[in-house]
This record gives sequence, C-alpha cells and structure tokens, in this order.
Amino acid sequence: MELKFLGKGSAFSKWTNTSATYFEDNNLLLIDCGENVFSKILALNLLNSKSEIYVFITHTHPDHVGSLGTLIFYQYFINNKKIKIVYNENYSIKKDIIELLNLMGCVKDYYEFINTNELLKIYQGFSKIEIFNVKHSLFLKSFALKFATKVGNIYFTGDTYDYDFIKSALLDNQLDKIYMEATIYQEPAHLNIDKINKFIEDNSLEKLKQKIYCMHLFDENTVRYLNKLGFQIVNEYD
Repeated sequence: MELKFLGKGSAFSKWTNTSATYFEDNNLLLIDCGENVFSKILALNLLNSKSEIYVFITHTHPDHVGSLGTLIFYQYFINNKKIKIVYNENYSIKKDIIELLNLMGCVKDYYEFINTNELLKIYQGFSKIEIFNVKHSLFLKSFALKFATKVGNIYFTGDTYDYDFIKSALLDNQLDKIYMEATIYQEPAHLNIDKINKFIEDNSLEKLKQKIYCMHLFDENTVRYLNKLGFQIVNEYD
C-alpha cells in the first residue's frame, strides 16, 4: 500500500498543505484537508458523483483542516453526497470538529462520522486501523494513524514531536512504511530530523531510511538535506 499526496508542504510553505490520499474502487480516503487542499482536489478532478469520501483529520490547525468545510459543502450540494469523517473511541476531537464545522455553517446534516471498524468493511486492503494520541501542540489534541495491511504496518504520524511514538514505530518489526513529518529547523512542536537520524544511526537502522517518507516540509533546503541523509520524500500527484 502506498499513500499518494496532494501536497507535502507545512503551514508556511509555498507547496500545497500536506494531505494524503488512498483510493480503493471509488472510495477515497483523505488524510487532512488544509487551507489549499480543496482547490488541489478540484484541479485534479478527484471528486465525482460516484465517489465516497472518507476523511481523517489529524488535528485542527488550519493547514490540516482549513478547507474541510468547503469539501463538505461541495460533496453535499454538488454531488449529493455526505463525506464521512473517520474516528474511534480514542479520537477525542470529534466534538471539536463538530463545533468548528458548525461555526462554518456545516451542520451535521451535511456529513457523517464513521468508526474505523466500519471503514474496515469498505477498505479490504486494511486488516486493522489504529488511532494514537501524539504530542504536537500544547493547545490542540493531535493524532497519528497506523494501518495494518497484508504487506506490513503503515504509519502516518501527522504533526508531532512525539519521539517515543516515532521510535516505537521504527522498531516495529512489521513496519512497511512510515509517513513522517520532518523539519531541519528547531521548532518545539515539530519533529527535528537530526534527532531521528541519530536514533537510527545509534541503533544501526540505516536500512529503514528506505521506508521513511518525509512530509510537512518547509522548503527546498529541507528536501535537499533529507535526501542527503538518505530519507525518502512523499510522492505527490503531478
């Protein structure tokens, strides 16, 4: 399984906000829907009347949730569909998302929530989906995803400086891929790649770099540095 990205950019990047997609039949799973993500979805013509859209929001910073309301409006009024927002019992921002959407005028009639167990019935490629609370902002709850598949476990970290979570994922002997945010700058809320690189080198895990796909990137200098260290960059739509 491979996620394909609408964008790889962080909040202040020139690139489209980080947002991942996974298609199975006409079902589109979208992870995060930041401020400029809807326009990218529309430009790529990814929405049609047959599509069922499932959305997971890692946290409510604008570059991760900013155009969710527009996506909901479009699907409801143009395609006569309700998007489904993915949650489970650990996903404690469900009420926050409802309140945020209410302030946008997106009433609950326009969308639905779907439990991860229900999503498993739709996406046959997954055998298990887990949601983890991770450290990112002092002011917001943030979440990461783990997909168990036939080829191994796939992690999507979201925005986090939760080194314990990242290290645990890297030591997972069933790890197939990890989509991991990365920065080369000293930002307290984000994952500094030098710390992860040191952990990898100290534990002789260099081969893992082929499985680590970096996202939420600020600029070309970040990309060049990550490439120099041997990390992968997420694959975007053309």
